[in-house]
Amino acid sequence: LGFERALKIESIALYIKDLLADAIAIKNEETKLKKRRETKEKTAERLSEYIKASMLRIGDERFETPRCLLSFRTLFKFI
Repeated sequence: LGFERALKIESIALYIKDLLADAIAIKNEETKLKKRRETKEKTAERLSEYIKASMLRIGDERFETPRCLLSFRTLFKFI
């Protein structure tokens, strides 16, 4: 009974160790994915601002191709 108990406890302890290692690996991957997501969001924002500035400089209010449509929305402020 003592040997079987020790073997069972050891097996569970090793399983816990594997679970924690997997959890750490997943957390590290989440961190990497978050950084990649944030980088892509910032790049998209910069490029959007570039297009906006370019359109405003030329005086275009609308840009359309078969694959995309860009236009400015008019916002009204009431005082």
